[in-house]
Amino acid sequence: MKEHLRQFIIANKELLSRISGEELEDIRRLMTSGVAVRVLAYFCKHTEGTARDVMEEKGIPEASVYNALVRLSRMGIINSDRKTPKPRRSPGGPRKTIWRLK
Repeated sequence: MKEHLRQFIIANKELLSRISGEELEDIRRLMTSGVAVRVLAYFCKHTEGTARDVMEEKGIPEASVYNALVRLSRMGIINSDRKTPKPRRSPGGPRKTIWRLK
C-alpha cells in the first residue's frame, strides 16, 4: 500500500468506520476513475476553479475533465455555484462555470 494512502486511512480511521455500504460503493466508483481522482485532487488543493484551470494544471483532455466534474457533482462532492463575470464589450460566448468543493 502506498504510504500516503496508509496515512490517510490512519488519520481518518474513525470516519471510515462509520461509512455505510452505499457510501463505500460511491467511494469505489470514484476510485475506479483515475481522472475523477485527479480532478478531486485539484479541488482539494485549490478549492475552486474552472474546467480549463483543471485541464491546464492536470493535463487532462477537456471531455475527460467535464465527465469527471459531472461524476463528482452527482456524488455531491463539488458543485457549480456561479459563472465568471462577463466583461463589458466581450466578444460573446458562454461564461465559464466555476466549480468548488461543497
